Amino acid sequence: MAITALTTISGTIDSQPFNDNFSYVAQEFNTHLAENVSVKNYGAVGDGITDDIAALDAAQAALIALGGGLLILPIGVYRITRTFYIENGIQALGFGFSTSPIVRGATTILKDGNFEGIAIRGAYAGIENLTVDGETGNADLGIRLIGARSFMKKITVMNQGGNGIEIGDVIGTSVNLWKLADIITLKNGGDGVYINSNVHPTLPNANAGYLLGLDARGNTGDGLHIRNAVDNTFINIACQGNTGIGIHLSEGAEGNYFPLPYTENNTGGQQILDVGADRNFIIGYRSGTGSDEIIDNGIGNYILGRHGQVPNQPPFVKSLIVFKEMMVKDGTLSGHWHFRQSSADRSLEMALAGTSASPVVAKFVHDGAGRIKVLVPELMIGADTDNPVINHFHARVALDHPSIPAHTTSDVSASVPGATVKDIVTATPDTIQSGLTWNAFVYANNLVKIRIANITTNTIDPPNLIWNIDVWQRIT
Repeated sequence: MAITALTTISGTIDSQPFNDNFSYVAQEFNTHLAENVSVKNYGAVGDGITDDIAALDAAQAALIALGGGLLILPIGVYRITRTFYIENGIQALGFGFSTSPIVRGATTILKDGNFEGIAIRGAYAGIENLTVDGETGNADLGIRLIGARSFMKKITVMNQGGNGIEIGDVIGTSVNLWKLADIITLKNGGDGVYINSNVHPTLPNANAGYLLGLDARGNTGDGLHIRNAVDNTFINIACQGNTGIGIHLSEGAEGNYFPLPYTENNTGGQQILDVGADRNFIIGYRSGTGSDEIIDNGIGNYILGRHGQVPNQPPFVKSLIVFKEMMVKDGTLSGHWHFRQSSADRSLEMALAGTSASPVVAKFVHDGAGRIKVLVPELMIGADTDNPVINHFHARVALDHPSIPAHTTSDVSASVPGATVKDIVTATPDTIQSGLTWNAFVYANNLVKIRIANITTNTIDPPNLIWNIDVWQRIT
């Protein structure tokens, strides 16, 4: 039976069921606002004992015949023994949702059995202002949202055997532009909210949606778990006391935006980004556990201004955004420092460029054995550049050694500008010939001598060698 006007319904119902954030829904239903069906007029009892699923289906069928509109669920507990499917253009509207897992909302759907409680499979369909509770011993999830541009508002899902809410479908149906607001998930057997399009990672279909307000508490799984979902927005998210992770981004979670998320006392960790969770944005992250506990194993994620309750811990920026190159410049000075990674050997290069001063290039190279080599033409180490503790000078030269008889030595000289007598010298050839040993020393200012010894019983004629000569000069 159709109810001819909203004013004939007892209780409080807005003339438009959603605020500006949900105005698209109001527009969608604008032509059907006069078509409203109460489930009580089709046999629903709402006493928590009677199986009301047939009455709910009948009421929705009558509303679909009228072109869609509001499916009214007056105050009561509606027991169901199979999934209640919400179809295209239907909005199921209750009269109150719960904030406690032991107190049911004014309108409650009571799932009694092992099945999905509600499946919103229609486009532009949704539910508002009700609770989905699970009878003792039930299994499976509370609500699955699988229709494009579908929605939930002012919904509590509690005591389910599986996940509280799932967004996404196993067959890859598009759930893009989903919308949730004012969601509470309490003491469910899985995740509070699980978002996963369940298709190949390169074809996510739970994208461009938003969740405005989540209170996820006491769930056996994660508070909020996102996998294979792209470019969604999550605002006012609070995940507390869950057995799993507070906020968990798994493989395929990319480009998702979190301003000011909050987590506290989640056993599995506060916020974790797995390998494959990339280029997500987390702004102003807050942990109430005394430490930040944010773990980022992805690539290109941007974490800005996180802070915990550790005393005197300053806010800071933790960013793993990948830069191909970066420039640091003071606008009042000429020149700039240029940072880049070499594509040839993965070394980090720093160069001073754009100035008339002598160019400087430094390289940090991994040697493959857990060590870093610093390659610079000259180096000064000290409290400041005017009073260095150590100077370093480097030269790379080609030297031709004569034949060396058995058990004798041969000297050759190389120019190393800046070297002085008593400086420490190391010299290494590009290739090492068996039977030869050597040492190096400064024998006059700017001159280094390399002495090679033949320790064999035969004459050795060394080939032309390229020598890397490093002079270390301690300043007192």
